[in-house]
Amino acid sequence: MGCISACVQGLLDQVHGLQRGAWFLLGCIVFSGLARADEQALDAYGGCREIKGRSTGFFHLEKNDKRWMFYTPEGHGFVPLGISGMHAQQEQWNGRTKAGTSHRDACLKKYGSIDAWKKATAERIRGWGFNYTGSFSYTELNSEGIPYIKTLSLTKYAIDERGPVCGNVWHKLGNNYHCPDLWHPELPAFMAGRMAKEKAAFSDPLLLFYYPDELDQLQGFADYADHLGWAALVGEERVTCKASGDPVGSQPTFVNYTKLRLLRYLEEKYVDIAMLNKAWGTVFGGFDELRSVRRDDASWGRSRDPQRKGFPGYRVDLDAFVELVGEQYVKLVKQVVLGQDQNHLIGFQLYGDHPRAALLKGMARQGHFDFYLADWGPEAYAEIKRPFMRLLYPSACNDSPLKFSGTCARVRLCLDDKGEKPVPADYQALKGDRLFLKIWDAAEDYWFDLNFAGGRLPIYFPNVPVPRDTITTPWHFQVLYTGRDDDGRSWFTVRSASPYNFGRAWELKEGIEALQAEGKQAEYRRSTAIPRSNFPTQAARGTWWAEQVGQVAKAQAANGEHFLLGAEWWKYMDNGWTYWVEQVNWGLVTLRDNAYDGHEAVRKGADGLLGTWDDEVADYGDCMTPVRAANTGIYRHILRESSRP
Repeated sequence: MGCISACVQGLLDQVHGLQRGAWFLLGCIVFSGLARADEQALDAYGGCREIKGRSTGFFHLEKNDKRWMFYTPEGHGFVPLGISGMHAQQEQWNGRTKAGTSHRDACLKKYGSIDAWKKATAERIRGWGFNYTGSFSYTELNSEGIPYIKTLSLTKYAIDERGPVCGNVWHKLGNNYHCPDLWHPELPAFMAGRMAKEKAAFSDPLLLFYYPDELDQLQGFADYADHLGWAALVGEERVTCKASGDPVGSQPTFVNYTKLRLLRYLEEKYVDIAMLNKAWGTVFGGFDELRSVRRDDASWGRSRDPQRKGFPGYRVDLDAFVELVGEQYVKLVKQVVLGQDQNHLIGFQLYGDHPRAALLKGMARQGHFDFYLADWGPEAYAEIKRPFMRLLYPSACNDSPLKFSGTCARVRLCLDDKGEKPVPADYQALKGDRLFLKIWDAAEDYWFDLNFAGGRLPIYFPNVPVPRDTITTPWHFQVLYTGRDDDGRSWFTVRSASPYNFGRAWELKEGIEALQAEGKQAEYRRSTAIPRSNFPTQAARGTWWAEQVGQVAKAQAANGEHFLLGAEWWKYMDNGWTYWVEQVNWGLVTLRDNAYDGHEAVRKGADGLLGTWDDEVADYGDCMTPVRAANTGIYRHILRESSRP
């Protein structure tokens, strides 16, 4: 493996010195050579032949020599390094380029057909050292021999308004959450029907594992989300499948069995309502009165952290109910999945830095899932004793077509979100929350002259002074519209996401002008969904990925066990400026299908010619070199770690 990597790196060093026009062709030769060389060390599924386990005919987990690891159907160690969203995406899923084209348009132009794209892309990601296609990969590359995962969506469509079978437990609770009623008697049959549709996968050795559901459809499971016990207590007795609003027309309502299950738990625990009243500090006349409890933050606490001051038993009971939720969900999923397919693994994704302890405690009663996709550490592993994978979101927005930062040349307070109606010169009487700010930056060219009213770009102003203590998150605003004046000056309009907590538009105006009066410039920067993994350069985000892959080999719990299995990169291609609120450089390639390798994602594009369809707005950095080195070196790293005394 070391010789192979050294030879390939030597070729790459030579490639870097060639003209860009020849780079793409020679790059294909290099990566093709890498694939052929890897065949000597890797099995047909990408497993390392030097790491031996059981041969079962399907991917499976083993813990050998204190290391958890996937093993291929042939019985060789396998570190899953995947990419989400492996698809030639249309505009509605990713947005469009400056030229108005989608990623799919670029793929058809570059490869001629989707089948040709699949073949070329399979070789491409193998050359980068990735070995499976992850979540939201609608055009799976398993036809090209790439292992894949499958999201079953067992419960998601149970609350789809086109044909719901149960209610949404978050109905009318004000947070736009979704989670199906896990105790509805018709849900198990619905889930079994969803599983039966995947029959073709039951015997497929390329299937790496199942996800039972998207976590976005099980809101309340993540540690930072609102509390499911609170939702069960204050929810309606009858609910619709929707998050908000009263039933419309023939839209059905459903009994809220989740609420009933909470009430049954409380009655079984306390037996006498006087005992519950003592624990909660309440005056219920009977358990039936709990049916009429509705949202009232003063009485039942706030949704994320419900408490009743002086009565800790209240929160204890709500947490205990979340345990029942976790237990019920694992029970349903295992009954459905293992009842039809015992060949494949079940993984489950949970967002957040820390597990929701009550949920996992309940899941443990049903034996947990095989592993979790979560950003947790050794402490969580010591508690649940199941291994983890990581889903990572590296970005470098300022070193990509998604760049949005600069300095404020001029500002104007406006009455409308498009910035067409300036406020009167004496705006003191209008100092309210419903004003907007128009900002010019003559040094920038906002080619994306778009309407952000439906998907607002988050932005903040890091060096503008804060005028009052009650601004807890200073100057986090939303970009609504962008454009260019007749004289060529670029502008954008913003509004405050939360005027009291984040600052008001007129306060921001005065802060910017105060800086300018001192001869300073106010800076603005875009925010991202995950700021901690947004880096200043492509090279930095590639290096960060390499560090995370290195942790798969090195990370150990207190007992010496290696608990990290692999990692998944979110996602294959960038989003565009027209893609709702996630205008983020998460991709390994641009919407023109140019890789961030220092050669393709540049002004001349992959073909090395200015003025052609694949040209980028600017020259962007090299993310792929550290990514490729880490991915292709992971087995050497593990073997080296395993040889340590």
